[in-house]
Order: sequence, then structure tokens, then C-alpha cells
Amino acid sequence: MELFGTKLSRDAISLLHRQLGVMLATGVSLDEAFNTLAEESEDPKIKRLSFRIKNDLAKGISLGDSFAKYPNIFSEALINILSQEDQREKVSKVLFSMADALEGASSLKSRILRAIFFPALTFVIAIFFITLLIVFVIPVFSEMFASFGGSLPVPTQFVVTISVWVTNNILYIIIAIAILVFVFIKNKKLKYQLASIIPRLGVALKKSSVILFTRHLSIMLSFDIPLEEAIRYSSGTVNNALHAQKLKNMGDKISDAKQLKEKLHETRIFPKIILKMVDAGTKSNSLVLVFEQISKFYEKDIDQSLNKFTTLVEIVAIFLVGILVGGFVISMYLPIFKMAGGI
Repeated sequence: MELFGTKLSRDAISLLHRQLGVMLATGVSLDEAFNTLAEESEDPKIKRLSFRIKNDLAKGISLGDSFAKYPNIFSEALINILSQEDQREKVSKVLFSMADALEGASSLKSRILRAIFFPALTFVIAIFFITLLIVFVIPVFSEMFASFGGSLPVPTQFVVTISVWVTNNILYIIIAIAILVFVFIKNKKLKYQLASIIPRLGVALKKSSVILFTRHLSIMLSFDIPLEEAIRYSSGTVNNALHAQKLKNMGDKISDAKQLKEKLHETRIFPKIILKMVDAGTKSNSLVLVFEQISKFYEKDIDQSLNKFTTLVEIVAIFLVGILVGGFVISMYLPIFKMAGGI
């Protein structure tokens, strides 16, 4: 179990991997490397982590066993390599590769969040102001219309009815929204199920999963990790809980590289062109190169998908906000127009 106070950001984990890789590649021993990080690192969390690992090594605990205490920082793949004597000389290369992968994943996540942020902010602001209209402005108009007597136009009566219902149940509505937000945040699968329905965003999220999975899989295979284990490790790096589970299940069922194309097809995550590339890579024994090139291609392609999504949502957001706000305003002025026409 990961110890209290050692949770690191993805950028910090990447930095730690790279610093360790540099020191090991230049001939610094593990004890010296962690002693240096424990004393010199500018990140207090890295300092605490390095101090604990340094103490473990001093007690005779293996590096792999010490790393295993921090599963959110050091991957199973790295621990697996450390446990194999014939792989020790590859540790610095693995650290560099994983640092690159973590930096790429962090950049990818930031790009997706930036694409989602503005549309989400637009909807939140729109809902906020519409709520203010319903709770505070429309009741004032409603009282004014009641003093005039007579029946209200249908659109106006509809808006007034909504206002009365929302005002009378505002506390229950707030509680319901809070529960929905809590469930949405906690249930990662539900979050990605809903996101995948949204045009363009679902495509971008699928491409993101392909990038993360193929990038890590090419690293694992390049260090001679068995295919089944490599798939299991790589599936754990995929942020999308739905895709991660499908990929992990695929890894549990595969026993031979010849099955890879068929099993990837069953996940419904990979397009046909990738399946053909994988099939060709399997036959030519060049899967590492194939997966590396797939991740690079989609890395460049995903920005286009995100830009299309952002443009689409901006148009929809502006249209919906205009319809809703305009509808409320017009419905409130209909009785006034009606009265003016009767004068």
C-alpha cells in the first residue's frame, strides 16, 4: 500500500524517473542516487520518498520490493524488470522511456482538459444566470402580471410555472445536483460512458486511449516483457476506465501474438487500419515499431479531433444559451406586448 504523504503528480513522477535514469546512466549507484535526491531534490515529496527508499536499501530491502510500496509511482513493469537479474543494466533506459511516456500522457491530458474547459464553463455560466432569472427575476414579473389581472400567454404561463416549481423545490434540486455530481466524479466508467456519447469528444477519447496503450506497449515489448504482461501493464496506463477494462480483459485472454489482431478488434477501440498494421507487425516480428508509430501518428492527429469538438460545442453552447435566455426574456414581455396591443 502506498504510504501517506508520497502521492506525486504525474509531472513529478516523470521528473523522478528522469533524474534517476540520468544518475544510473552515469554510473551512480542506487544508494548514491536516492541519497542525492533525499538531500538535494527541490520537491519535498520526492525528498521524503527518496529518504524512505534509501532507508529500505540500507536495511537490505531490494529496490523492487521498496518500489512495490508505491504502486501509484512505480509501475509493475519497472518492478518486474528490477526483479530480473539479467535486466538490471536496462533500468536507466526503462526509466527514460517511462519518463517520456508520462510526460506525453500529461501533455495529452492537459490538451483534452483545455478542449473541454471552455465549453463546460460556458454551460455552467449559462445555467447560473438562467437560475438567477428563474428564482429572482421571473417571480417579480409574475407578481406584476398578477396585479394586471387576466390570463397570461401560454409561453409566459409555462415559464412562470417553471419558476414557481424551481423556487419551491430549490433545496431538493441543489441536493440532487450535488448527489449527481458526486456519483459522476466517483464513477469513472459512467463518466466516460457519457463522454463517449458526445460527438467528436468520444472519438478524441478513443484516440487518447490508443495513444497511451500503444506507447506503453511498445516500451514494454522493447524490454522483452511477455505480451500478456505487457498488455496488462499498458492497460493500466489508460485513463478511460471503460477502455482500460476492455484492454485488460483482452490481455487475460491472449496467449499468442497471432491472436493480437483478433483480440484488439473485439475491444472496438482500434480502427481497421491499425488492425492491419498490427497484423503486418505480427507477421514481420516488428510490433515494437508498429505500436511506436501508431502512438506518434495519433499524437499528431488528436489535436484535430479536439479542435473539431471544441468548435462544435461552442456553436451548440451559443445556440442553446441564445434560445434559452431569449425565450425567457420574450415570454416575460409577451403580456406587456399584449397589453400594449389592447390599448
